[in-house]
Amino acid sequence: MAQERSLRQPSSIVYVPLLGRCAKQTQWSFGLQLLRDFRARRGKDDLFICGSSIHACEKSGQWPQALALLQQLDCWTLEGNVVVHGSVLSAATHGQGSEWASATALLCALQDQEIQSNVIIYSSSITATSLGQKWQEALQIFYSARAAGAVNLIVYNAAISACERGSDWQRALSLMEDLKDKVRIDVITYNAAISACEKSRQWLRALQLFDQEELCGLKRSIISYNAAISAASSAWELALSLFRDADQGRCQCTVVTYNATISSCEQGDQWKLALQLLDEMAKRHIRRSQISFNAAISGRAGEPGERAWEWSLDVLHQSQADFLLGDLITYNALISSCEKQWLMALLLLGDTERNLNVNGRKNVITFSAAISACDKASQWESALVLLQEACKSHLLNLITYSAAISACVKGKQWQQALRVYDEICKAGLQVNVIAYHAGISACEQGMQSKRVLELIAELIALQESFWSYSRAHSPPTLRV
Repeated sequence: MAQERSLRQPSSIVYVPLLGRCAKQTQWSFGLQLLRDFRARRGKDDLFICGSSIHACEKSGQWPQALALLQQLDCWTLEGNVVVHGSVLSAATHGQGSEWASATALLCALQDQEIQSNVIIYSSSITATSLGQKWQEALQIFYSARAAGAVNLIVYNAAISACERGSDWQRALSLMEDLKDKVRIDVITYNAAISACEKSRQWLRALQLFDQEELCGLKRSIISYNAAISAASSAWELALSLFRDADQGRCQCTVVTYNATISSCEQGDQWKLALQLLDEMAKRHIRRSQISFNAAISGRAGEPGERAWEWSLDVLHQSQADFLLGDLITYNALISSCEKQWLMALLLLGDTERNLNVNGRKNVITFSAAISACDKASQWESALVLLQEACKSHLLNLITYSAAISACVKGKQWQQALRVYDEICKAGLQVNVIAYHAGISACEQGMQSKRVLELIAELIALQESFWSYSRAHSPPTLRV
């Protein structure tokens, strides 16, 4: 009877291949069904079956389900091994960063249970922690792994990626040099180091690493090109050259590649090129993102001309055709493009509240752009109304005040201009050169000679203070 009952009970051999296919096809929910079915039929649990189910959750990026299964092992009187824990931590690397605390706690629990951590455990812990913006804690895990002798190329790459997220390019390069003495570094190592330099605005070092990558006989990936193009964002010609190099059969350009190139063109005031790239994305059936459209709109907004706002609105309509409603950056750029079209600026300001969610409400840039449009159109009354609204929302800076003062001066309202100027001091803001010149213009208009002299004296004092600070903090001059 016992033998007959044993034959009727399903063997784990039947379930393991099925769970393996669940992992490959990211069918984690079916994997959990198989686990429940096994337990119901067998009447007991199996660590290998449970581990396979966790592995299916890992491949699907289902961190909560993987962790829940691990926690249930104690209830099933099973003791998780290093492989099972490694799968759970690997699942955490697919998350959005909120899993870092649980990942760190799991690593500590392993140490308490005296389960020896391996490179998978350490690399997954480093990645999960750095994704949670805890890059310094991630590096501490790396140093623990190095002290335990549990480091390899993957662990080092995870640590260099953590440096990238912390914009610590010096430590990233130091780890890279340390790694060169141990193993042959790969494309992932270079990509992480290039990105670390790019995030730290070390564009020259980033491009040097990009060149070294090919000299070492490594085939650059599209991630390499994306990082290099982002690093060259302030040099649009170089960024465009890198883009064309990637595009000419070497790699398949992605939305990230296009966005980085469009952003570089925007910074270089090459709005026509930005729009060409945006059209090229549509022709190649590359799904354009909100970042793509925002970069193109921002580039056109910064270009002088009466029709800039019409071009910008046309790009907005293209984004809406792609089912992208726009975000705060979109509307700020649109308002900035309006220049003398102050009525359109005010209409867009109203659309900002109606079209955006709670997290996308107007900010200080929104108000500054709208008030600047009123200033250029000499609409001082509208500028003051907007200034009052910005004041109620506590969304004011020197640009906002200066634009309002300028609008009042253009409208020959010098008394209102001086009132706004006085509000800057009351708000506790440090008056800058632009605000001083705006205030002086208002005093000149109202023939307030005494106030003019006072403001000039303050401006001279400000400039002297600046030059004194610059001399005190400038590097010593080398003597030949």
